[in-house]
Amino acid sequence: MRQGGADRPAGHHHGERRRSRYSPDSLLAYLSRIVTWYPAGERPDGSLVRQLIEDYRLEEYIPAGGERDQVAGLTLFYLVQVLNKIDEGARIGRRDAALLAVAYGRLSRGIEVADLLVRNLRVADDGVWAYTAKSRTRRDGEGRWRFIRDRADLQIVRRVRAWLGDLRELDADNPVLPLFRALSTTGNLKGRGNATVRGLHLSGRAINEIVKKRAAAAGVPTSMAWLCR
Repeated sequence: MRQGGADRPAGHHHGERRRSRYSPDSLLAYLSRIVTWYPAGERPDGSLVRQLIEDYRLEEYIPAGGERDQVAGLTLFYLVQVLNKIDEGARIGRRDAALLAVAYGRLSRGIEVADLLVRNLRVADDGVWAYTAKSRTRRDGEGRWRFIRDRADLQIVRRVRAWLGDLRELDADNPVLPLFRALSTTGNLKGRGNATVRGLHLSGRAINEIVKKRAAAAGVPTSMAWLCR
């Protein structure tokens, strides 16, 4: 976007990332004006600009107050309600159901879920082994495997197996690739060419948004979608 007479991403200056003074909602409100800034014949596709703004909302924008990248946590009572409302017949629903089950089982923050690789989960018949790279209480601690036992209300084995099956179909199940990926509404892998900071990984904020949207769709009160600390 044009800023100060030069083409540079909003929120960047001399190679340093900083908080943008433009909110995603403001950018969307002025979308048509932004597009018409460009000369005829050089104007970008408005739908692509809109997608870039939405990506910016999820991955880079820090609202006033500096909200942390943390996954919205749900107690088991509310988590089950949210899971039951997810359409697991759709790939994006299977991703979100697996994501919620894993996040609850590991008691993870958003960034910890986003950082998981395919190789960090191993599925057994009675549960899932999940690898934590570092101790959450000792930053220099060694990583360890933790077993999450399956249960009828969580169904973590079924849900993780279903999502891993989707990753195989998408040819995205290489052990060193991120476990949870950005998807289009049709269930295809979403282009990440502009996400230069996190690459193929989702951000902690994106995970947080997924959880909050699923909670809202299930009618779970916002006050119950508390933030894990």
